[in-house]
Order: sequence, then C-alpha cells, then structure tokens
Amino acid sequence: MKSALGLLKMSLRLPAGLLAGGHEVAVAISFTVIFSSIASATDFNYQSYPLGERAAGMGGAYTALSNSPEGTFYNPAGIIHIDKDTISLSANIYHWTRGEAKNAISVAGTLANLPVKSMQIIPTSTAYIKRFRLPTERDDGEKKNAFAFSVYVPNYFAYAGDVSVSNADVNSTVSLQVSDSTILIGPSYARKMTDNFSFGFSLFYHLRSFNRELFYRAETATLFTQGYTDTEYSYGALEAVAGAKYKLPHNLSLGLSVRPYTLKINSSGKLYSSSVVIENNVPQSTQELVSRNVRTNLATPIRITTGIAYEKPIKYALSGDISFYLPHKFTSAHDNTGLFNDIKIDQNFVVNGNIGGEYYIGGKFPLRLGAFTNLSSTPDAEAGTAATSKIDYYGGTFSLGYEMGHTTYNIGAQYAYGVGKLLDSGGVAQDFNIYTVTALLSGSYRF
Repeated sequence: MKSALGLLKMSLRLPAGLLAGGHEVAVAISFTVIFSSIASATDFNYQSYPLGERAAGMGGAYTALSNSPEGTFYNPAGIIHIDKDTISLSANIYHWTRGEAKNAISVAGTLANLPVKSMQIIPTSTAYIKRFRLPTERDDGEKKNAFAFSVYVPNYFAYAGDVSVSNADVNSTVSLQVSDSTILIGPSYARKMTDNFSFGFSLFYHLRSFNRELFYRAETATLFTQGYTDTEYSYGALEAVAGAKYKLPHNLSLGLSVRPYTLKINSSGKLYSSSVVIENNVPQSTQELVSRNVRTNLATPIRITTGIAYEKPIKYALSGDISFYLPHKFTSAHDNTGLFNDIKIDQNFVVNGNIGGEYYIGGKFPLRLGAFTNLSSTPDAEAGTAATSKIDYYGGTFSLGYEMGHTTYNIGAQYAYGVGKLLDSGGVAQDFNIYTVTALLSGSYRF
C-alpha cells in the first residue's frame, strides 16, 4: 500500500540494482520536490494575492474599510456604507511567476535545477450591490440594508513545462502540467444597526478544481524507463464569512471578520500511476494503479481577521489588518478502493498581515500602496509527506485610479517574493526562491 505521494516517488525513483550486460545501471529521477511544492502550495499558503478594486491596491488591508463591492469577501458588514448601488469587475490581466528549485532533478548522479515559470490571465472578482429598505421601514428613511452577489477567484495557478537532463550515460525528459483554481460564488447581506455599527455575512459556494500530470522518460544504451502519474480532484463546499464594523470618533473604524470551517457538499477524485522498465528490448517490470473512487476534503482552516482604519473620504486613508489562521488537520484524499493510502494535511497556526494607504490627487485620481505577507503553515519540509516545502511570501501592491461621476477605473501591479526551503532529490532541504508579478485592471459603475 502506498500513499499517492509515495507512489509518485516509487514511479520516479527506479531501482539501482538493474543489470545491463554485467554492469550495474543506476537510473534515478526525482521530481517530487518541485512537483509537490507547485501542487500543494495553496494547502499551506492562504493569501495568494489581494482581491478587488480598491482593496487590491491597498495590499488587502480592507477589513475595517470594506465599503466597496469587494467588501463581501473581506468584511460583509462594510458594504452597507456604500453610497450608491454598484457593480464592479476586477481582473488580474497578467500573472507572471518565476523561480528555481535547486537540485530538483537527479539522473544517474547528475543534478539539475528546475525553473518554475507560469503565466495566467484571470478575473479575480465581480460583485453587484443593491441597498434597500425593509417593508417595515419608512420610505423616506435611510436605506439600512444591502444585498450583494459576488464571484471571486481567490486562487489560480497553472504551470506547464519540460525539463531535459543528459550526461554521457543517460538522456531524460520530464514534463509537468499543474492547474489549481478556487472559485467563490454567492450572496451577501449587511445591515446598519446604528449610525456607527453594522454587521453582515456572506455565504459562498466554494469550488476547487485541481489537476496535475507528470510524464518522465529516461534511456541508456540498454535500459529504457517511462512513467506517468495523473491526479484529479474536485471539491465543493459552503463557506461562510461573518463580519462586523464599528465607527469610532475622529474618522477611525474597526473591523472584524470570521470564516469558520467549510461545510463539504460534494467531491470527486482520480489517482493514476504507471511505469515501465525495458532492458535490452526485454520488459523487466510494468506497473499500473488507478482509482476513480477517491473522496477529497480540501477544507480551509478557521480564519479570524481584525482591522483598523483611518479614512477621510475622497482625501486619504490608512488601514491595517491581522489575520489568524488556526491549526488544522484533515485528510485531503481518501481512496475507497484501497489502492492508495490517505493523503493527510497538517497545517500549523499562522499569522498574516496587511497594510495599505490611499491618497486622492485632485479629488479624482486615487493613488494606493500596500504590503502583505503570505506565510506558510507547513510544520516542516519532510520527505514522505505532502509538506515538502516551506515558502514564506512577502508582497507589495500599487494602483492608480480615475473616478468621475458614476464610473471608476484602476490600473496597478502586485509583486510577491517567496523564500524558504524545498526538499531536493535526495530529501535534503535546499534554499528556494520564487517571485510573481501581477498586472491589475479594474472598474466599477455606481447607479
């Protein structure tokens, strides 16, 4: 019995005792390190990039403000403070990732570094907000209720690449394709209880889709090896966010949002692995394992976020957030056929921070800057588990907007740098660095 990760290692690390013409031939290809790092990043890092129009430029420091459409994600209590009904669209029009894993591949004793490269074009948020009065409230009174419907892509990653390693004895090729995306879609409601206090909640359908395919081939004068692994997950759940906002004197405000555990609705999965070894044109071993009856549970940890902000509307604002992610253990994949052992995820307590500022130039051009952390919850980089990397990210954001009448426009960029440890082909922790650059484009229309 092998876990999915263990099976991957088995298929990539061939026996060293194969004989060819009286000579021992050692062929070992290890791709597990970067493979697992890319495939499992969102299981251990929770804040890939800030979302929304205004919040993205302010580094995601938005819990105490939350008075624009993306507030349904950060703190739904804030959306009641929007002056006008609004529809908003924000997009990451270009998401560029670069990095390198040292000694990630080993072929017959030759070590090679593996570059990490990807580019995506992804929409990140769409929201519509409508304020209204309850039937029991006066028609000439203030609208104290707000309804919203939102769609978010808080995580999206896609990678496809080939790496070739050759020496005098062996020629080899490794190909990897990974895609991992999460979509949140659902309604929100907020109510102003007093002039200074409001509460709200969002209920999202959380859909995560994950696929990774790995193909390798290695050959010498007498020995040929080939293998393929394929993993597919689909996970659906209900995810709630509850929030509160309190306005203090002197233009200060406090915010609090809580995301409890997700409630699983549906899941499906597939695990497949095959390998072939041929020596002197004679098959030596073949292996094929497949299960299409895999239950997944890609649950998210409890998150508690507090924030404080100082704001003078259409002039300037400063905001800061602290997010606490509680420890969490769960089984991400269970094979009902028994061919594969459970894949278990162990997440440590982690704290992330966001800080941002905004300044209006001439009352029409908002300039926004921000910074954020995306620290890893990995206990330790450990061979034989899903935790083969521990990467901490530090990011900054920038945007410049134009507001006139009923419309707003914003362009900007985000940069994040990751540094940490990654297991190499021998199971030794190596220094690893990676960075992402994202171009932003967003706009909204206020009725």
